[in-house]
Amino acid sequence: MEIPSEAVREFYLFRRHLMDVMREERDSNRELAEFLGGEVFSFEQVFWIDFVSVALCTWDHNAEDEIRLSEIFKLYLTIYRGEILKNMSFEDELSFLNVLREKYDEANRIFHEAEESKAAWQLGQLALGEEIIVMRLILAGKHILSHMINCPPMPLRLVKDV
Repeated sequence: MEIPSEAVREFYLFRRHLMDVMREERDSNRELAEFLGGEVFSFEQVFWIDFVSVALCTWDHNAEDEIRLSEIFKLYLTIYRGEILKNMSFEDELSFLNVLREKYDEANRIFHEAEESKAAWQLGQLALGEEIIVMRLILAGKHILSHMINCPPMPLRLVKDV
């Protein structure tokens, strides 16, 4: 098994922290959870919201350290396989990597092409799929855009190798 680079380990720790913060926010908002008929977001929904947020991150093009997009995808596959779908077959892993690529590309297309008033809604749909609770879709989209605006550029140079 390939040992992750220092950049990948640091990126993983940063992403885990943000996912933990989002889960804490989710768990602390009991009134909203009650209104939504359960938890605000499931762990899997937090995963996808985080992934779509990462797709819109800005990167330091002048950074000495780099991270490859394929490494980011493998990291998210590892998280998903470890915490959500533990019994993934090799074929499922390949399909999942394709889903990550498609969501990454679609998030960027939405952000750069969608009308500003529709971007949050479309990004929420991208992250949560066929979610039927409108409030949850809106919250997901707002979180994604808020993260993109408030997160400083990643201190890494992104290499788009896939």
